[in-house]
Amino acid sequence: MFRLYVATVPPVRVEGDTTIISVVKEVLVVEKRLMLVEEIHLSKNRTETLTTVNETLRKEEVEINRIDLTTNNTTNQ
Repeated sequence: MFRLYVATVPPVRVEGDTTIISVVKEVLVVEKRLMLVEEIHLSKNRTETLTTVNETLRKEEVEINRIDLTTNNTTNQ
């Protein structure tokens, strides 16, 4: 069966010796749409707390930069 949804009734047309009359019927179309009901607004609050913690040091790195005061050259060791 041929089904095509149209907005208006198509006009009667003639093709050669044939007259074409479109037969239409109204049908109920159900749609599902999104409706905004409410909004939830979330805000971030940042809090800092200072605490002292005793920890065993597992690794320590030191970088020494020596400055030659006569030539202003810096060397890493």
